[in-house]
Amino acid sequence: MDVSKEARLKALTEEIAALLYEETDPEAVKTLEGIEKAVRGHLLEHVGPAIGNFSSVNGAMIKRSTDTNAVLMPTFERMSA
Repeated sequence: MDVSKEARLKALTEEIAALLYEETDPEAVKTLEGIEKAVRGHLLEHVGPAIGNFSSVNGAMIKRSTDTNAVLMPTFERMSA
């Protein structure tokens, strides 16, 4: 991963962490066990499914540019059933 992508990933990850923290019950993160459960719950409910979409054969279709010199950026559309 190049430096600019790594920096963007870090910034987005920090933003996601802040959003999830805001949505977490303060009482739930008073212990290490509570923090672990809250993080795991957020990962399973929100983060994992969103990340998994890019590799899901049944859930997403990647549109690619026909320009061979273009940087390929996947865009996702739900496939109809």
